[in-house]
Amino acid sequence: VAKDLENQKLYEQSILQADKIFNEQKWDDAKLAYEEAKKIKPNEVYPQQKIDEINIILQRIAADEAEKQKRYDALIANADAYFKSDNWVESKKYYNDALAIFSDKTYPKDQIILIDQKIADAEKEQQNNLIKLKEFESLISEGDKNVKSLTYSTAKEKYLAAKKLFPDKIIVDQKLSNLEKLIKDQQFKNSI
Repeated sequence: VAKDLENQKLYEQSILQADKIFNEQKWDDAKLAYEEAKKIKPNEVYPQQKIDEINIILQRIAADEAEKQKRYDALIANADAYFKSDNWVESKKYYNDALAIFSDKTYPKDQIILIDQKIADAEKEQQNNLIKLKEFESLISEGDKNVKSLTYSTAKEKYLAAKKLFPDKIIVDQKLSNLEKLIKDQQFKNSI
């Protein structure tokens, strides 16, 4: 009888401890604690019920984690595809969505930093191109004014400076070609 009372007391303490751990949602530790209580009183139903409940919880957690991982992987795949096609806005959106699922992952964070840098670089390049384009337009305008005022050598300098800025612009070649004709015409008139 004394041994039964001692076992009962030990069992109750074990169950109290297991329930406490269970309520803290430390599932693996709680499961071990219920298994210990079950060893003290193998015929008691309560520890096995709690073990079964924990097993269901752990399965649900594993399934949820697998589903989260699947969503995360799909978001990263989309983000990477947009990243490879230089679509920074969409890519960043998908990386942020992936971070919303797993905020501790470094890959999407690193990619977002890289995207922000690429966006900043693109904006800087666009700004530089605008400045360059304004300078180009100004040189063309000045060259045109020089042509009208018959200062052909200065016009040629302006057009050549514009050509250095944008070598592929056909308009500069056309203006230089027209200018050469004007210069030849002037030389011909002067020789008469």
